[in-house]
Amino acid sequence: MPEAVAIFADTRSYRDVSEVHNSIIETYREDFPKYAGSRNLNRMLNVFNFAARNISRQEQSVTIKKDLELLSMARIISKVVHSHCSGLPLQADIEEKVYKLLFLDVGLMNAICGLNWRNISQLDEMKLMIQLLMLAKSVKKLATL
Repeated sequence: MPEAVAIFADTRSYRDVSEVHNSIIETYREDFPKYAGSRNLNRMLNVFNFAARNISRQEQSVTIKKDLELLSMARIISKVVHSHCSGLPLQADIEEKVYKLLFLDVGLMNAICGLNWRNISQLDEMKLMIQLLMLAKSVKKLATL
């Protein structure tokens, strides 16, 4: 998302990026009632959350097929169908029932899944500290030789 990238470029704050992601996700969720029509709104929200958490899983349930189609038409998810790739054109040999779901944005997908960017930044800092400690031990060893 361009807004999240711009915020990170300006602030270098994972927390600020998470706030942008959460705001975008909430906007999507608030828009669902406008487009749900007679569809079950709770199920649509579950499908939205499911799509983010279960990328690459096959889903055969007829009850959520229309919800997935709506999310696909809104370009929140992309449906990638399987092809045997046995010749050209590739579409000649596709299986519509076998597909993967790709979520619109990795950052939003991680936010929906509850990934805490602060933990990631702390891991990076911890990894750096460990490397510095290992380097210090190596330098100390060299000094005693």
